[in-house]
Amino acid sequence: MRDLTPILAAIKARNDYIESLPPEQKERALKLQAEIDAAMKKAGNQNNRLTIAYTMMMEKFYELNASLQALKEIPTDKPTLRIVK
Repeated sequence: MRDLTPILAAIKARNDYIESLPPEQKERALKLQAEIDAAMKKAGNQNNRLTIAYTMMMEKFYELNASLQALKEIPTDKPTLRIVK
């Protein structure tokens, strides 16, 4: 029989971390975890789970990158300090 101790410890650590978050972040973390859990249930086997996890991480990375790139385009009203020699 497979020893589930490491898996159960990881799940407990994840849940403890989520519980420690402020309410808004906790809500986002729970939503993300629900998305991950739903995708993993559809995977069928371990190889598919790895592919799904990789794909989900890359999608989140590209979303974050797009958000950061959009922030670069927002003009600021702050004056720029220039050093004159």
